[in-house]
Amino acid sequence: MSRVETIGRATLYLGDCLEILPTLEKVDAVITDPPYNVGLGSAAHAERQSGYIGQSDSLDSAAYLALLSGCFRLIA
Repeated sequence: MSRVETIGRATLYLGDCLEILPTLEKVDAVITDPPYNVGLGSAAHAERQSGYIGQSDSLDSAAYLALLSGCFRLIA
């Protein structure tokens, strides 16, 4: 489920970017908090994950590339 907020001339889409990105046309900027997949498998990563409830910042390679491709498509 997503939500759209308008602040001045800016439109913010709040939700799962993998669902929202394919529905958008070209944009001026993409601001997101994606799973960066940094330090996967490390103790520090496991510690960071413990604060999320029902969330994971780990994506497999195909899903991570889909996220980046969706962002690049919008700003290219």
